[in-house]
Amino acid sequence: MNSQQRYISNELTHFVGKGTTCEEQYQLLLKILKEGKLIHWRNELIKIRGVPGTTMEFNPKAKVSENEMFNPGMICFCDIPIGDLNIHIRKYSPFGLSFAKHFIVQHGGSPVYYISGKTPIIHSMFANVCNNKGELFDKIVPELYKHFANIGIPSRSETESSEVQQKVSFLSFLALHIFGYLKCFDHELQEDQEDNYYFEREWRIIGDLTFTISDIKRIFISQDYASRFSKDVPQYHGQLTFADLPKEREA
Repeated sequence: MNSQQRYISNELTHFVGKGTTCEEQYQLLLKILKEGKLIHWRNELIKIRGVPGTTMEFNPKAKVSENEMFNPGMICFCDIPIGDLNIHIRKYSPFGLSFAKHFIVQHGGSPVYYISGKTPIIHSMFANVCNNKGELFDKIVPELYKHFANIGIPSRSETESSEVQQKVSFLSFLALHIFGYLKCFDHELQEDQEDNYYFEREWRIIGDLTFTISDIKRIFISQDYASRFSKDVPQYHGQLTFADLPKEREA
């Protein structure tokens, strides 16, 4: 599909090795290409109980507004046109890979639900108890979660109960399709600030992503690694993009 705009991209990009050296980022990229798998990261949090097959983890002491209460064990991608990736590369890494958006959708990917945390609560039954949406989600989501999660791990006889099955199914829906895709942001942050997530147009896949070399739409590397890459990954014949940032002018 040909695009007539540059607001969103036809490909979704994942950069690797944030906070590590260029060499470490490059080696991680090689490992991913060799294994054909992007593996989700985990935090040491409390796993959801009573939801079979989920990778969701829950920290009851954290806040939804700080994006720390739910860790869905995810692979993240940005929906940013190639020509506008500089800010994102500066935050994360010049090494990464992208896939066609259709490929990510077919493997369970979907955009996150962005919430403007500072939006005031107006004309609502919660207007007298919460000042903004961030506070509202911090107050309501834990209570909603506990209501459905307070079933423990059901026994075999209990799982035959339609009421328990209904609770487990609803909790699974909330965990994997709502809580796992919530993303609060501060609309007052500058576009290049670390926590300005809205500009990333994030997509997520819950769990791991397995792929072949032919599934890759584009690979990003630093130009300094071009000759090494051609030797290290001779089987790749797709689009290769140098993701070096423009050098700042001297004063």
